[in-house]
Parts: sequence; C-alpha cells; structure tokens
Amino acid sequence: MFLTSTDDEFPELNASPFLNILHALLRVIGNGTDEENERVLKCSNWLITNSARLNKVMNKDERSLINVLHEYIQYHEAAPDRNMLDRQLRERPKHTGMLEILKQYDADVSTLPKCCHADLGGYLDERVRDYEQTNVIALLDETGRINTGTRIAAKGQPELTGPQDAISYFREKLQRGIFVDDEVLQGGQVSEQIDNMRKTYQANKNAFAGGSLFIPTELAEVDDLLHGGFGRSEFIGILGYTGQRKSGLATSGCARRIKTVSPRKGFIPAL
Repeated sequence: MFLTSTDDEFPELNASPFLNILHALLRVIGNGTDEENERVLKCSNWLITNSARLNKVMNKDERSLINVLHEYIQYHEAAPDRNMLDRQLRERPKHTGMLEILKQYDADVSTLPKCCHADLGGYLDERVRDYEQTNVIALLDETGRINTGTRIAAKGQPELTGPQDAISYFREKLQRGIFVDDEVLQGGQVSEQIDNMRKTYQANKNAFAGGSLFIPTELAEVDDLLHGGFGRSEFIGILGYTGQRKSGLATSGCARRIKTVSPRKGFIPAL
C-alpha cells in the first residue's frame, strides 16, 4: 500500500475532484488498446508522485480504493476490468465504502470529462483547496466556541474559555499549518507564509528607513518610470485630457494599493 490511513477525522468534501481522478484510472477505450493502457500507466505513476498530497486529502475508503486500483494496474499494466474489480472488493473486509464510491462513479460517469495524467494535478488542487477551506472553517467555528465558553474540552485536556484562549488556540493551529507532513510541499504551509510575511515586513522596514520604500502600481511601465512605484505619504494626481484613460489607470493597479479620497463618493479615480 502506498497510501496509508491516518487517525485524523476527515471532513465532508466535494466528491467531484476524486471521481475525476478515479475516472482517469477506470475508463477504457474499446477493448483496452496499447495507447489507452499507456495512458492508464502514466496516471498510475502520477499517483505515486503525488501520494503525499493524495494521502492527506482522501478518506479511508478513497485511499483503499486507490490502492486496489494501483495494485491492479501495476500488476496487469492495464486499466482494471470492472467485473474483476468488483469481485476483488467484495472479498476484502470493510469493502462497503469502496463499493458505494463506485456506485456514485457509475451514476456520474456520463458527465465526467476524459482526462490524462497531465490533467490530474488540477483535480488534486481542487480537492486540496476544498480540504483546506473546510479545515479553516472548522477552526474558526472551534475558535468561536472557545470564545463563547461553549466548547467542551476532551478528557484530559485543559478547559479553554474566553478571547485570549481563543486567539492562542487559533494562532497555534495556524502556525502548525493545515498540512503537517514534511513531504507535502504544496498547499497549506501556513508557517512558511508567516515566515515570508516576516521577511517582507523586515525588508520593507529597512527600505523605509533608507527612503527607498515604494508602493508598486502593478503596472510595469509605470513602476519603471517612477523607479519602483509611488512614494509613501505622497499626494498623487493623474492628469490628462478627456478619453486618455485616467480613470482606467487609477482603477487598475493603483486603486488596489492606494487609498483614494473624494468629498462626495469617497473615491476620485482621476484628477
């Protein structure tokens, strides 16, 4: 088994990304041509390359089914025969969940896109985003329960109540990251993001002290002309004749990065 079960409670996630990955392994063109078998082998090798991320964002039944498919493909070097696959699953203990997944697959197969190994990364990224979003929402809910004193501590754990405990709990969870596996290089590395934020802050602080801190407009030609962007605390006016795209310039890169003021509407895109 190249995917192993974890003790983590798995949240309810969108099944579509997993069914698309499953479809790449199960679908067969004609009677199993060499071209189709080669595509299936490439998909199977993709599973090995991405096993760490897959293992983190799949439940036990999904992991078990992928392992069965992977073993079959590696042994036969072909896409699984569905009748044989169903027989193998029924011979395994705790096979009900895997058969339920295949039942859902059979119901949705007509709407699933045909894909090759190069397409699978997008479906995995979709599941990772769904997994992270679900976990963050659960973390926010848990933090709210701590703050309101409605969280019941597990046996042997200290009781947490009030805003200070809620903030400490939330910070500690974020610093650990959504993904805690050292092998996982993408998705959820919150601790790395925190380090990058600290480095960016220190770099900006040093630049400000040296008088070289600018606010980039995100428009390359404009930033080049301004030697990096707008200076801090500067009052900027955009001048030009009617129709020369003053408003477009202000609302493109500038409006996202710079506070603008208007006595009537709160925003003047161009002067």
